Amino acid sequence: MKWLLNLLRRLFFGKNVSFGGKRSEHPQIKLSYRPQKSLFTPSEKRFLEVLESIAGDVFRVYGKVRISDILTPDVNKWEKGSGWHWLFSQISQKHVDFVIVDKQFNLVCAVELNDSTHELPERQKRDVLVTEAFASAKIPLVMINAKSRYFEKEIADAIASVVVKFK
Repeated sequence: MKWLLNLLRRLFFGKNVSFGGKRSEHPQIKLSYRPQKSLFTPSEKRFLEVLESIAGDVFRVYGKVRISDILTPDVNKWEKGSGWHWLFSQISQKHVDFVIVDKQFNLVCAVELNDSTHELPERQKRDVLVTEAFASAKIPLVMINAKSRYFEKEIADAIASVVVKFK
């Protein structure tokens, strides 16, 4: 089928003309990137330091984890009309700020640090979807409001109060 499309392009345009987004179809575009200044915002860094202190030697903390690496649709992927692809598309490009796992890498909970962007209507829709997805998988999702300073006891208590509900 692709050969037919290329043939039609050559007939009408006299050369290979690209309408897609594949790298091989855009050889004139030079790969040009620059590094981000930091993986985390200043607020996320401060929060991560507190999370790591709470985790100690018992748990591990990972940041910016793709939700589809944590959850998967609970339907048969190969059954026609199961909705697997639609369900997967709802989470495939979303991340949580942090996950806490035990030493065997079993998920303890996910943590979202809610800054002012979470007040935007689009972000609120995203938050509802993420909250419902984690609830359906019975995985604790801890929502913490972003602050200029974090206290270990306050964060540990917030995490414990959510995680305990799932045990």
